Amino acid sequence: MGERLYSEKIARIYVTSLEEHKAAFEYLRRYNDKTYSAVDCLSFVVMEKLGIRDAFAVDDDFTHRFVAIPGPLTRRR
Repeated sequence: MGERLYSEKIARIYVTSLEEHKAAFEYLRRYNDKTYSAVDCLSFVVMEKLGIRDAFAVDDDFTHRFVAIPGPLTRRR
């Protein structure tokens, strides 16, 4: 899988910049009422920059601004 990933046959690898990391922490600070992780916020910053609207996600963190595919899973009790 690593070989396929790094050959960019199944996905494009995007290397984030220091400015994007700073923007992610600003995003985290701005939405401190949410339970977003720093990695989620970095994803949000990059997705917005690249015009990406759909995310492969199973939690609801991405649904505030993006379409989560397959979407949030419901928790079983």
